[in-house]
Amino acid sequence: MRFGDRIEVQLFPAGRFFGFAVNVSVAHEETYDAAPFGAAWHAFWTMAKELDISYKSVPMALLFRGKEGQSMRYIAGGCIQSELPDLPEGFETFDFEGGAYVVHIHEGSMVNIGDSVKTFYTDLLPQSEHKLRDGPHLELYHHDGDPESDDYKMGLAAPIVW
Repeated sequence: MRFGDRIEVQLFPAGRFFGFAVNVSVAHEETYDAAPFGAAWHAFWTMAKELDISYKSVPMALLFRGKEGQSMRYIAGGCIQSELPDLPEGFETFDFEGGAYVVHIHEGSMVNIGDSVKTFYTDLLPQSEHKLRDGPHLELYHHDGDPESDDYKMGLAAPIVW
C-alpha cells in the first residue's frame, strides 16, 4: 500500500535479531553526535565477518526510542528466521515479533539522513491515518551501494497497528 511516493506499509516477518548495541542521547539537533551509530555498525560488521549467516532480510538497526533528553538504545544488526549460531562476545540477541510497519525511503547520502528522519516523524507519520504501536523502530540498510552517494536508498520504519 503506497501513499504517494512518500510512505508505504510493509509487513516484516518475525525472527531472531542479533546485533551490537549502543546507548545514545536523544538530544536537540545542535548537540547531535552521529559517531556512536557508526561505531555500532563498525563493531557489528567486524564481528559479523566471523559468522556464516545468510540474511533473509537486509541488515537493519532497531531503535528503542526514548523521549527527548533521554537515552535511546540503538542496535546495529540483522534479523534472520533461522537459529543463530554461537555469537562472539558483544552481540545481543532477542526475538523480533515482526508485524506492520510504515516505511519512508530516504534517498541520498547518509550525511543528510537527519532531514528524512525529521520529515518522517514530524510530517509524514502525523499526517497519515496510521496509529503507532509499541515496538522497535527500524532503519533498513542494503549491502550494495555507497551510503555516502547521492543515489543511496535506505528505509526508516515505524511500527503501526494493522
